Amino acid sequence: MEKKSIKYVLLAYVLILLMALVKDSQAGVLSENGDIERTLFGEEEKEIDFSIHVEEEDKTYDYTLSVPTIPVTKEEAEDYLEAATLEINTTCQVVDDYLQLKEEYQKGRVSATWSFNPRGIISYDGKIHSASLTDEVTIVTAEVLLACGEYEKVYQFPIELSKENISSNQKMQDALSLWEKELEESSSQTIQLPPVLADKKVRWTQKKEDVTLKILCLELISGVLIWVANKKKSAYEKTKLHEQMESTYTEIVSQLALLVGSGMTCRHAWNRIATQNFNKRQKGATIQNQAYAVIERMNRRMLEGESERSAYQKMANETKLVCYHRLARLLISNLEKGSTHLSASLEQEAAQAYQMRVTRAKKLGEEASTRMLFPIMLMLMVVMAIIMVPAIIGFMG
Repeated sequence: MEKKSIKYVLLAYVLILLMALVKDSQAGVLSENGDIERTLFGEEEKEIDFSIHVEEEDKTYDYTLSVPTIPVTKEEAEDYLEAATLEINTTCQVVDDYLQLKEEYQKGRVSATWSFNPRGIISYDGKIHSASLTDEVTIVTAEVLLACGEYEKVYQFPIELSKENISSNQKMQDALSLWEKELEESSSQTIQLPPVLADKKVRWTQKKEDVTLKILCLELISGVLIWVANKKKSAYEKTKLHEQMESTYTEIVSQLALLVGSGMTCRHAWNRIATQNFNKRQKGATIQNQAYAVIERMNRRMLEGESERSAYQKMANETKLVCYHRLARLLISNLEKGSTHLSASLEQEAAQAYQMRVTRAKKLGEEASTRMLFPIMLMLMVVMAIIMVPAIIGFMG
């Protein structure tokens, strides 16, 4: 891993430790003289864990103290109840066949218990039953018992309801419910689907599960996924093949430079390299290497009478790599100008190829260290969760 990455990880550990220390320093609720500050009415009660040590018995007891909030005064309760009444007048409206009801007002300081007269029109959750309504306006009296601490207040107000207020969707649902109730009471062996519901003509159509379409869609999706997977696999295999051929290039150029430097012609040097690799593969001493396979095909073409220039050009086209194209240009150039400086040129190319191989190895090492950052970050998140979750639970509790 890079030193910069290690610094970031260590910095994150230090920050988490500092956060934990700050949380521990704020965990105490006792003042210097042993007092506990109570929360205001309507806020969450505190629960504090204590260890009580009895010196005479030399025993320690665990005790959890629930600190009650400060009781609400009569004046405060009257203000909260009045504010809750105003809030009810503002929010209690009929919306989408429901009456907007709340069980708490004024941020939980006032609780509400609802009842309606006549019964059966509005349920406890605020749903309006349109089947109980007539064409005329129906007046329902809503009564809510508001409680703020030990103080209570009863508030009543009328609600005007009519079928015009009810949406067509709710009317249809009520009509279906009424028809289902009639079905339960019927003893007929057959069921006749009603042509009219909620005073409107309807057409019944049985829903069918279109398995063919689902299978077709599944096949299309799977076909696309398979195609994408094959494309990625082909690209990965091509990349690995190029990496293998690039790593073998240094070895091939070094052998060629050594053989040419010993006085062997370039054609015979290629024949020697191809023959040695073929014999090793036949004995099982090495596995098939694409770069050497290209060299063997090039050597076979030259043995069959093809010119060196054409063979080198075909070798470069087969590999489709810059380094092999550079080698082919170097060999073709020496064919035209003479092979006086071929050995020196090959040695220089071998040194350059070796340097490229070292650079590539460093790059692979950096990529490997970068991939290691992900599991390290996961470990960091686990450590943060172990530290922060109990602290947050303790803070909320």
